[in-house]
Amino acid sequence: MTMPQIPRIVIAGLLFLANGSALVAQVSTPAISTQPATAPVAISPDDPASIQRAIDLAIKLGAPKIIIPAGVYRIASPPRGSRAHLNIVGASNLEIDATGATFIFTDRRCGSVMFSNCNAVTFRGATLQRETLPYSQGRIEAIDVKSKTIDLRIDKGFPADIDDVSLFDTFWANVFDKEGKRWLSHYRAATPPIMHRLGADLLRVEMADSIASVKAPVEVGTPLCWRGVTRDDLLLTHDAKMTLIDITVQGGIGMCFHEMGGDGGNVYRGCKVTYPKRPPGAVVDPLCSSCADGFHSSDVRRGPVIEDCTFEGVDDDAIAIHGDYACIVAQEPSRLVLWRSMWASDHGFGRPGDRLRFYDSHGCLRQDATLATAGELPHYQPDPTYVPERAYSAFRNLKGASFVELTMTEPVTIEPNWLVCNVDESGSNAVIRDCRIRHTFARGIMSKSNGALIEGNTIEDTARAGIEFMSEMAVFNEADYSRGVIVRHNTIRDVSHNRKTGLLRHPGALTIFGYLTSAYVPQPGGHRDFTIEDNSFDDDDGVNLLVTSLQNAVIRNNRFVRPMFHPDTLGTEKHVETDSLVWLTECSGVAFTGNLVIDPGPELKHVVTATKSVQGTGFDTGFSTQTPTSK
Repeated sequence: MTMPQIPRIVIAGLLFLANGSALVAQVSTPAISTQPATAPVAISPDDPASIQRAIDLAIKLGAPKIIIPAGVYRIASPPRGSRAHLNIVGASNLEIDATGATFIFTDRRCGSVMFSNCNAVTFRGATLQRETLPYSQGRIEAIDVKSKTIDLRIDKGFPADIDDVSLFDTFWANVFDKEGKRWLSHYRAATPPIMHRLGADLLRVEMADSIASVKAPVEVGTPLCWRGVTRDDLLLTHDAKMTLIDITVQGGIGMCFHEMGGDGGNVYRGCKVTYPKRPPGAVVDPLCSSCADGFHSSDVRRGPVIEDCTFEGVDDDAIAIHGDYACIVAQEPSRLVLWRSMWASDHGFGRPGDRLRFYDSHGCLRQDATLATAGELPHYQPDPTYVPERAYSAFRNLKGASFVELTMTEPVTIEPNWLVCNVDESGSNAVIRDCRIRHTFARGIMSKSNGALIEGNTIEDTARAGIEFMSEMAVFNEADYSRGVIVRHNTIRDVSHNRKTGLLRHPGALTIFGYLTSAYVPQPGGHRDFTIEDNSFDDDDGVNLLVTSLQNAVIRNNRFVRPMFHPDTLGTEKHVETDSLVWLTECSGVAFTGNLVIDPGPELKHVVTATKSVQGTGFDTGFSTQTPTSK
């Protein structure tokens, strides 16, 4: 009897049957025929394009594993219109083992690796680099206060084409001390920036703000670094049950790890975002490691598990997790019409049975409801007289907007201009555990996830809060308020250096708040049910713990070590009493027990300050103080 011929494929020296089972034996040569004829793929640094071909063939044949041999792979520009250099589409139950492999990406206008509509794929061991850094840096050589210009000398070896708006569409500069060791503040030009080339590596930049508005010693010799265009280094879009292990990004082009949309439940273990080596010709080290966040999760149904990862030097938040708000345009007897922003991953707004929350024009929670149906309205035109609520500035520009029709399983009593979010598309139940976060230019962790667990992390030297929970309704419409959060066993050290005021800039090493245009969101707010326990706040100046717009919290057994040794007035513009270790407003059900203040500094005048809008216990009894003489 003639046996049926089974297609075979060789990928990096491993032989696979087309039915997906892998042979155990290692083959000695890639030159093995296939039945029926399918060209084998041998992956080699001498042929970097072989990586994409091998992945495509493995997906087609259902191979369970690809091994990318160790080596350096220079990945050429992808076809025009591609979002990434390497594209993995529709893979399922596949492992890509790139242990010891370094991928160098050449196109500065394009992302690096994208997984799209994949399920249960493991990617391990790769190091992602850029042939040319996607950001630049230099030092101020001259300042003209009257004309609001600076002359900027680009550091040797770093990109000098910063006047090319296709590569540098902004000038959002980070100001450092003269040694380039400590971040001090931000310094921004208009967008797009206005620059005048004075030489091959010397440019005059017109600043949007006055020199004096930067609360830092900006002077001749001050080092600056600034991002280029932002893309994604490793993008997961509409994926589920992905596992990334020991992936390193050195010199990221934007969101270094970015998951958006899909069922989620992805795991990131042992991953790292760090500084690249000095580029050729450079005589100084890079001041930053990326053009944007270290890790960013948006609109994912189940939040990520991030364990034993390192994020350092990132030009924004180290970790950010959120969903999206939509704005209610019209309420009719049988339907609601929503305005979806251009950033939303799911333009349909969810699935039947999803939980929705409605917030009024003051940012307060008004109703929960269950989604019955949702569908896009591609030809819908809002009433021409409709004007969004002034506080919700994210919905004042129709560019890229879409409209959605919803019905609920129960009646809702709401009004136009209110916001609504889908709780089940906001990264619920995220876990951030045993990570190291340092030297970031915004927050360490910014979570808008319900049911988040944040434990065992070390966070130090961040420009803004070490950990922050806030509802971002005004600027970027990022949902939601948080509920059922546990923050425990973390060390938050020497954070919140920011001195620049703004809607999104608030004091605190750990902050929980809601804020619109001019005030913290009043009760009942939107945050619920927090446990903050057994954390160590070390060497943090200013307010250490800011809490607003929250109902029900247990704050216990935390240690505040050497707090408030240096003056810090950030928050006074928002009427925060910045000589208080803990400051609260618009809260209820907050209980303090067993907290310890160790060796407080001279700027600490009050341990707890609570406004008249706060109800709780332990404001006087929930803290004890230990000074050097009382030890």
